[in-house]
Amino acid sequence: IGHSGLVVSHRVTVLSLKNMSSKRRFVENPNFARHAHDAEGDGVHSARLEAPVVRMMCVPAFLLVACSGDGTDDTAPMGDTASVDTDLVPADVCINEYMASNRDAYVLKDKTAPDWIELHNPTDQEISLNGWTITDDGEDPAKVALDGHVIPANGFLLLFADGDPEDGPDHLSFKLSASGEQIGIFAPDGRGELITYGPMAEDFSFARSPDCCQEDDCWVFSSGGTPGASNVVP
Repeated sequence: IGHSGLVVSHRVTVLSLKNMSSKRRFVENPNFARHAHDAEGDGVHSARLEAPVVRMMCVPAFLLVACSGDGTDDTAPMGDTASVDTDLVPADVCINEYMASNRDAYVLKDKTAPDWIELHNPTDQEISLNGWTITDDGEDPAKVALDGHVIPANGFLLLFADGDPEDGPDHLSFKLSASGEQIGIFAPDGRGELITYGPMAEDFSFARSPDCCQEDDCWVFSSGGTPGASNVVP
């Protein structure tokens, strides 16, 4: 079944698609296997929304309603807004992906499923994060220091926004709100970025693709996400 680039399996029947903009498309995400169902052949398929994003952008709200083989509905609401502060000069490290409502897309060894933020170093030199800070509040840019972290060349750093910094250096003292808030990262010289996002669905991430891209249309919603790895799906 197809609708404006919507790719679904033959086991899924699309009941309704409310989309306020025609400039959106869905693509199949082969990495996704977790959205309330994880059994092969259970009639549930996934999709990733590729939505154009500009430095100050809005993604209109939409709702995908699908019917699984047993007749139950799976409804996947998406975030309705996201924006990047255009007054800031981007740093060498970017916020590459984040998930603000992690239920079981990424589970730690202790069986917890914290929200997470992925940082990426797209350069060919390792970058020390001494003097860098990360925050969930634009009014408090120095909320959490990232001293001691090093991101290797072309590498990634996954940070857990669980409010439990005592669990280790990768755990932040703040949590992300599924209803929307801010995420910012700042270098010692003042460069950085501040992202404001709206409500997000369970187990969906918002990601740059290709990694650390700055183009107008390079942000995508990703079902399950690609934490700690490239957002470019082979």
